[in-house]
Amino acid sequence: MKDIKVSVMLPSLNVGMYIKECIESVINQTLKDIEIICVDAGSTDGTLETIKEFMAKDDRIMLINSSKKSYGHQMNLAMEAATGEYVGIVETDDFVPGNMFEDLYKIAKKNNVDFVKADFYRFKENADGTLDKTLFKLSDSKWYYNRIIDIAQEPECFNFVLNTWSGIYKRSFIVDNNIRHNETPGASFQDNGFWFQTFMHAHRAYFVDKPYYMNRRDNPNSSVYDTSKIYVICDEYEYILSVLEKYPDLFELFKGQYTQKLLENYLWTLERIHYENKPVFYERLQKVFRGLAEKGMVDYKVIAQHSERQVYDIYEILHNPQHWYDRVYGLSEDVIKGLEHESTIYLYGAGELGKLCYDILEREGLAHKVKGFIVSKKSAADKPYKGMPIFTMADVAEQKDALVLITVKPLYKKEIRENLYQEGFIKVKSWPDAAFIRGTEMSLHSKIWEEKVTKNFTFPFDMVKKGSRIVLYGAGKMGQVYFRQLRQTGYADIVSWIDEDSQRYDYLSKYMEVLPELTLEETEYDYAVIAFNDQKQAKNSYWRLLSVGVPFEKIVWNGSSMGKTFDDLLEQDMISVLWREQKRQLDVMQKNLEQRRKKLTEDKTKTMRDILKQAQMSEGSVAPFLSMNLTQESTQDDVENIMQDCAVCMDFRLEGKDVFALKNIYEILMSLKNDSRIEHISIYTESATKPQKEVLGLLKDLSFEVRIKLKQPTEPGEELMEILGDNNICCDIDYGRACPELVAEE
Repeated sequence: MKDIKVSVMLPSLNVGMYIKECIESVINQTLKDIEIICVDAGSTDGTLETIKEFMAKDDRIMLINSSKKSYGHQMNLAMEAATGEYVGIVETDDFVPGNMFEDLYKIAKKNNVDFVKADFYRFKENADGTLDKTLFKLSDSKWYYNRIIDIAQEPECFNFVLNTWSGIYKRSFIVDNNIRHNETPGASFQDNGFWFQTFMHAHRAYFVDKPYYMNRRDNPNSSVYDTSKIYVICDEYEYILSVLEKYPDLFELFKGQYTQKLLENYLWTLERIHYENKPVFYERLQKVFRGLAEKGMVDYKVIAQHSERQVYDIYEILHNPQHWYDRVYGLSEDVIKGLEHESTIYLYGAGELGKLCYDILEREGLAHKVKGFIVSKKSAADKPYKGMPIFTMADVAEQKDALVLITVKPLYKKEIRENLYQEGFIKVKSWPDAAFIRGTEMSLHSKIWEEKVTKNFTFPFDMVKKGSRIVLYGAGKMGQVYFRQLRQTGYADIVSWIDEDSQRYDYLSKYMEVLPELTLEETEYDYAVIAFNDQKQAKNSYWRLLSVGVPFEKIVWNGSSMGKTFDDLLEQDMISVLWREQKRQLDVMQKNLEQRRKKLTEDKTKTMRDILKQAQMSEGSVAPFLSMNLTQESTQDDVENIMQDCAVCMDFRLEGKDVFALKNIYEILMSLKNDSRIEHISIYTESATKPQKEVLGLLKDLSFEVRIKLKQPTEPGEELMEILGDNNICCDIDYGRACPELVAEE
C-alpha cells in the first residue's frame, strides 16, 4: 500500500440523512493517497449500514465502533488509528469539495507546517436542493494569510474563527505534543480544547484565504442548537486550563487568550440557554471570572483586541455583576422606577423574554402589579407561568387604563404598539433594547463603534500604571475608542482631553469637554497619551507636548493600529528577508541606532529648556522640523530662505531621489553644519548607491541622523554601508514595503 498522505477522520452518530453525501465527497477527492477512518458511536438510523456499503466498494475505508457516545473519545480513537502524514476531520453532516485535501496537502508539504487551515462556507439546504451558503473568513485581515506564522509571536491569531475541520494537521505535531480531545459525554464543544492546543503549540501555522469546507447549519440535531447542555462549556474550559497549566511558559504566554476565549463562549452560552437556567449559570460565570482575576489571568488588552465590547462585559461582571445582568437581560433602573406608580400591568408576550421580565419584576417586588400575559393568538403551548394567566387583547379590552409592557423582540415591537393604540390602550411601554443588544447603552458615538473600526485600537494598558491620571491627546476615532475603554474599565482617570481641532468634536461635550490645548498649571497628570494612529500626526503631537513642558518620559504612544511600537516596526524592517545575508551588519546598525536614540533622549532633558530659552530671547519661532526638497539647483540661499523666520529648528530635513549623488550636497551640508539654529539634520533619500567620497568623509565628522528610504529593493553601496555602521550615524532603512513612515523617538 502506498504511503498515506492524509488520514481523514469521520465521527458519526445517527447522521443517516447526510452520511452518504459526506463519504462520497471524501472518496472522490483528487488526492487518492488517503485513508478514511469512520468512527461510529452506536448509530441506529442506518448510518452504520451506509458506512459498511461504502467499505465494500473502497478499501481505503475502515470502521471503528466506539463504546462511548463521546465525540472526544471517537476522535481520539481515530487519531490513534491514523497512519497518514497529515490528518483531517470531516463532520459527517458536512461535505468537502473534491480538491480540498490535495490543495491543502501541497501547501503543507511545501511550507513544512504544523497545520494549514482555510476559509470555509456555512450553508443551509433549500427544499429544491439548492444551497444558501455564506463565506466565513478565519480572519478579517489579509496580513495573516498565505505565510508561515509562529502563534507565540502573533497571539492575536487566537481571535480567528474557531473550528477544527477546515484544515489538516501534521500527525507528528499532534502526537509529539500529546494533543487530544476531551472525552466528555456527547458531542458538545470538545473541539474547543483540541483547537486551543493546536494553536498554543504551533510554531509553523499557515492560513489560506480560499474557502473549501462546507459546514451544515440546518441539522436540528447539531450540538449548537441544544440549549439543555448548560455546563458542558464549563467542563471544556476546565479541561483546557488543566492542559495549559502543564506548560508554565505557555501558560504565561497564553493565559490572556484563554480568558478571552472562555469569556466569549460563556457569554454565548448565557445568551442561548433557557431563561430559567440563566441566573444559576450566571452565578457560576461570576465565580469563574473572580477566580481568574485573582490569578491575574484577566488581560483587558487581549480582550479589547478581540472585542472592545467585551472589555465592558468582563469589567462589569467583576465589579457590578447585578447591574450588568439587569442591563443585558433585565429592565433598566429608570423603567423599574417608572413602574412603581402603576397599579395594573400586563406583559405583551408570553415567551422567554416575557417570563424573564416577570422574574425581574418579581425580584424587584413588583410582581403583584402584573395581572397576566397578553398574546396575539392563544395556542395549546401557551401555559400559565407562576400562576400568571395568558390573555388575548380582546380578553383585556376593558382594561384600557392598564400599562402594557411589550416584551418581545425589537422586530415586532412597532406593529404590536400600533395595534395596541388602535385598540384604545394609551399606556404602552417597551422593554429596553439593551435587553437584546448587549452594551448598546454604552455607545459614545454610534458611527465609530462598529467592530471593524474599534477592534484595531487598543489603549496601551501595559504602558500606563493602573489608577493613573491621564491627559488624552487626540479626539478622533482612536481617541474616542481610548476614552470609551478607560471609562468602561475604570483602569485610569482621564483628567483632560485635548485636540487642536476641538470645535470639530463639540458633540463629545456631553461626555467630556475637548480642549484646544493643555494648561499644565491647572492640570495634575501622570501620563500624556497620544491617540493618533497616523504616525506623522503622532510625531507632531510628541513635539507639541514637549514644547509646552511635558516631560518626555510621561508621553505614551502605542505605535500603530497593529499595536506595534516604533522599535517593533524598526526591528521588523531591519531583519527583512531581502537582507538576511547582511544580518550581521544590520544588527550592528540596530545597536548603534539604540545607542543614538538613548543619547538623544538623555540630551533632550538637558537641552530642551535651553533651546526654548534661546527661542524666547530671539525673534522667531521654534520649528519641530523643516523640510527642503534637494535638487541640482539648490543653493545655500534656499536654506536661509527656509530658516529666515525660525529661531530654533529641531530637525532640518533634506529630501530627494538620490541626495548623496548630487554635486551640491557637500556645500549644503557644510552650511547646515555651521548654522547654530539647527539641532539635528535628517537625510531622506530614495536611493543611496553612489555617494561622493568627500560627502562620506563629511558624514564621519558630523552627528547627522541619516534616514534612507529605498523604494526599490536595492542595497546601499559598500562604502555607504561602512559609514552607516559608524556610531555617529543613525539609520532607518525601508525596503520598499507598504508601511507608513516610521516615527523617530528623537
